[in-house]
Amino acid sequence: GPRLTGTAGEHAAAKYIAEQFRSFGLKTKFQEFDVDTFDCDAHELKVKINGKWKEIPIQPIGLSGSTPVKGMTGELYDAEYGQPEYFSPEMEGKIVLICGRVHPQNRYKFLRYKPKAVVFIESHLTEEPMRVNLREESLEAYGHIPLGRITHLDGLEIVKHGATKAKLIMRNTSHKSHCKNVIGEVKGTDHPDEIITICGHYDTSRDISGASDNAGG
Repeated sequence: GPRLTGTAGEHAAAKYIAEQFRSFGLKTKFQEFDVDTFDCDAHELKVKINGKWKEIPIQPIGLSGSTPVKGMTGELYDAEYGQPEYFSPEMEGKIVLICGRVHPQNRYKFLRYKPKAVVFIESHLTEEPMRVNLREESLEAYGHIPLGRITHLDGLEIVKHGATKAKLIMRNTSHKSHCKNVIGEVKGTDHPDEIITICGHYDTSRDISGASDNAGG
């Protein structure tokens, strides 16, 4: 089942892995460390196209900010590919669309124009919205701005129809938790002082079972 970093599912998986290691005769131990994790209580995007509201599937970006409980309504601003030449004072207080991402060196310039929220459009045609969390440096930059991701085709439809208004609900709750590296060791006989490490992650993105990422690995 899903085992987002720092959640009960991830902790149960750590226990299971340790039991399997012990059943193979491995000397097993845990290495615990602190993490930030989140819960997403709601995420919804509606865009006004040809006078009618259309719901667009949106994937929340973990640890990003939240809208008010009832959401926010705002004008849309298309910042194209997130390059500085597309930044403008007109972004202030608007829900900004960006195809791809804003390069780290341009983020503070982008945020200086005070967007209300940011919706990232996937760059590639066939990709589903990525399930990602903000890294520490991105968290510091974006602060408490609501962030989400949509497919390339959905973004294309919004831009093609010249949609100018959107409603966004994004309720993320971040909190401190912990994770465990599960270490299973078998000591060699011919070269006991040499170490070979085989590793993989066992946590998953939100709402993903993890059968191929990284169980298959």
